[in-house]
Parts: sequence; C-alpha cells; structure tokens
Amino acid sequence: MEDFGMEGYDLSAIVKSVDGSNTDSHPAAQAAAALQALAESGAAAADPARLASAAATLQQALRAGGDKQAAQQALVVAQRAGAVGPLLAATQQALEACSDADGSAGQNAAAREAALIACLRTARALMANQDARGAFTRERGCELAQLLLRAPAGQAGGALATAVGALAEAASFRDEENKCRFVDIGFASDLFRLMEQPNTTPAATAAAAGALRAFVNADDERSTGSKCFAHARGLAKSAGAVGALLAALRRLGGGEAAAAAAVMAALKQIAANDDICREVMESGGTDTLLVLLRDATSARAGGAAAAAVTGEQEDADDAVAGGGGSRDGSGGGGVRGAAADLARGAAGALRQLANSDAVKSQLAEAGALEAIMRALRVFADAPAVQEEALGLLTALTLRMPAISSAAADAGAVEALASVLEAQAAAAATANGAGAGAGKLQQRAAGGGGASANGPGSAGGVARQACMAVRNMVVRNPELRAPFLERGAEALLRGVKARHADVCGDVGSAALRDLGLDQYQ
Repeated sequence: MEDFGMEGYDLSAIVKSVDGSNTDSHPAAQAAAALQALAESGAAAADPARLASAAATLQQALRAGGDKQAAQQALVVAQRAGAVGPLLAATQQALEACSDADGSAGQNAAAREAALIACLRTARALMANQDARGAFTRERGCELAQLLLRAPAGQAGGALATAVGALAEAASFRDEENKCRFVDIGFASDLFRLMEQPNTTPAATAAAAGALRAFVNADDERSTGSKCFAHARGLAKSAGAVGALLAALRRLGGGEAAAAAAVMAALKQIAANDDICREVMESGGTDTLLVLLRDATSARAGGAAAAAVTGEQEDADDAVAGGGGSRDGSGGGGVRGAAADLARGAAGALRQLANSDAVKSQLAEAGALEAIMRALRVFADAPAVQEEALGLLTALTLRMPAISSAAADAGAVEALASVLEAQAAAAATANGAGAGAGKLQQRAAGGGGASANGPGSAGGVARQACMAVRNMVVRNPELRAPFLERGAEALLRGVKARHADVCGDVGSAALRDLGLDQYQ
C-alpha cells in the first residue's frame, strides 16, 4: 500500500485499516445509519434539533479527531454506507417543513435554519470523496441546493446562502457532471442574482464566487471534453456575469479582502476570451482592479510604517518586505495578509484580462506599470503576490514594444534584476550560509510553505521574471544593454540552474533574446 502511494496512485477510495472489511461499527457508518433512520421515519421535518445533532455527529466522525489518514478512511466508510442519500433526503424534508411553517415563530424558524446549515456543512465535508460527489449528482443534490438558495432564508443572503454556495463549490471540484448540472438548471444565474443583492453578506458573496469559479474551471481530468469554456462564455453573455461580479467587488471594496479576492478569482476564471475581457474593461472593471491593487500596496506599506513608528522593528522589517510567511506565500495574516490577498487577487485578475491587446493598452495608459513596480517592492517577500505581479508585467509586454519601453522607463529593468538577486541571495543562504541568517531572504525564496516550483513559489516567480525579460527585449533590442549591464546574464543562468524544470526553457529564451550566442 505504501509503495502504491509513493508512486502517485489515488488511494482515497481504499480503507487501509486491518479491519477494513467490517466497517459497520465505524462511527461514520453508525452516523450514516442514524441519518437513514431519521429520514425514513420523517422525523427530520418534525425535529430540527435532532436532525442538526445527527448531521453534526456524522461531521465529527468525518473529522476523525484531526487524524488525516483516519479522516480519509472515514470518508470512504461514510460513502460506502450511503451517507449522501439519507443526508440529502433529511435536508429535503427539513426544507419542506420550513416552507409549510412559513411565518411561524422566529425561534422555530431559527432552529430549522440551523438544522439545514448543519446538514449542508456535513454534505460539504462528504464532497471531499469523489464517489460522494457522484452520489450527490444521482441524488439530485444540485436541484436541492437550488431550492435551498431560492428559499426565503437563502435569499436573505446570510448563513444559509453561504453554506449552499460552499457545498456547490465542493460538489463541483473535479466533477464535470455537477458543474454542468448546476449551470444547466440555472443555479449559476441564481448565484449572480444573490451577489447583486445589497443585503448579501461578504461570506455569502465569497461562497457564491467560489462556486461560480468552480463551474468554469476545467479541472476534471476524467472528462474528455469539458464544457467549462462554454460555461464561461454563456454566463458572460446571458447571465450578466461581468456586471454581477463587478457590482459585488465594488460593494466589498478593499475592506473585505477575503471576499473580494474570491470575487476576483471568479472574474479571472470567467474572463475566458477577448470579448469578455473587453466587456470587463468597458464596464470599468480594469480601473476597479487597479485601484484595489494600489490600495492593497499602500495598506501594506502603511502597515510597515506604523510598525516602525511604534518600535516593533521585527514587524516593520517583515511588513516592508511582505512579512508573515504564510503557507501560500501571500505574506502572512492580519492586515498584512489581507493586503497580500487583495493584491494577489487584483494582479491575478488583471493578468488574465491583459491577454486582450485592447486591455494591455488601457492598463498601460492608466499607470499599471508603475503600480506593478511598487507592488514588487512592497511585497518583496510575498512570492504569491510577486508571481501575479510579474505575470501581469509579462502579459502587458507580450507583443507590445511600446509598453516594453514604457516598462523600462518605469523601472522594470531594476525591478526584475532585484527580484532575481533576492532569489539568488536566499538560495545561497539556504545552501549553508547560516541557518539563522536571513528570515527575510528565506521568504523571498518562497519559504512560506509553498512548494519550490508550484504556484506562489520561488520557481513560479523566477519563471515569470524570465518571461518578462524575454518579452521586453525580443522586440526592443535597445533594452538588451540595460539588462546586461544590470547583470541579467548571470542572474538568468543562476535561475536555470536552480529551477531547471520550470525555468530551463524560458531562461534560455531570455538569454537568446538578449543576444547571447551561448544561451543553453
């Protein structure tokens, strides 16, 4: 079993315990049986407290006390025990009871809503299992989610809507059938309407955005022909996706960083062709995103200044360079982490929109290049932000010699060299220059917990830097000398050596377009 796992086989549907053949006594199986009895008796409708308790018991069994392997086995046991069907059936009964009792005492209504939320959260936990996602489709879970969202409590845009959106996202993860079903029944359109409502909470907005992003993300490797690109075009054309997302983003602003980042991620995924990118620009979306990028950068810089004034020198040092060392490389928690999340989301969405030549020109005229340079300085050790900012620079300069010249004037040569120098210094530290020397340098290399070459990593940052250098010089030979004088050759060769798997090709291309004969 261990050998198969090391070779990369998916063992998520296998019970690995010695007594795996007899799972009836497993807490997850017993909790599933209790839900089955509850649904069959009809008590789910009459006793919301009992339903909430049964759902919570199953969820607790799925957590398995925090043991990752035990939790994975619990998921398999619950699915084999048929937990999805009874859970959805009980939820349906509770929803019907809410409809029948519409206008009843507030305390009873609150208890029913709490039971529904408990069921939805447990169903979401079950969706971590691929077979459970298939059962969700067969048991008409998509249709039930739509009924819940359209119910008065769902339309209130609060906790129930949040739970519905989170469940829809989980059910659509790597599951083409659920993605298609949610879009086909109009659930995606319902989510857009929810996001436009002024009373919808930031949490519900974020959950809706997460679900919408999942619907247009072609991540199901089992599908031979994903419809996600068609979904993006259809939602933009007939469901008013762009207007709804921008309305939600403007309502949230920078004060709700996590929710705003979720909306920007959905916008990035839906902007799948030139027409949609242009629609975002013409609707003022690029201006909104650029403002958010600038505001996030200023907030991070302001946090550094405030820390310095109060004498918190270590915090000040962290804040200046991006600080925090979060696991995704975004630069920590609190205000600083929120600023990093916002900057990453804004730069990422702008990067996608800049695939349109019309958007490139508009952004350059609006001062995007200067905003990128400042973000690279302020978020100097937040690799996730740097990767998106450099990706935006790469997109803007692709096939655009005038923008490349403007980027050089804005300080791109120095900025790119500084990024690569910081990585080289951090790599030297990691290779034995001293374990305690350079918390700052470690983070600059992507030491916030991200993999060495994954998204938001040192390798990802270096790849975008190489591509930006290449784009700037390939049609602007006059920019070769400034890069070479700044030490680009040695820096690029160092990148190729450190990240050969992700930067070998782009590093060689950059060296070649700098005019060097020995570019391999």
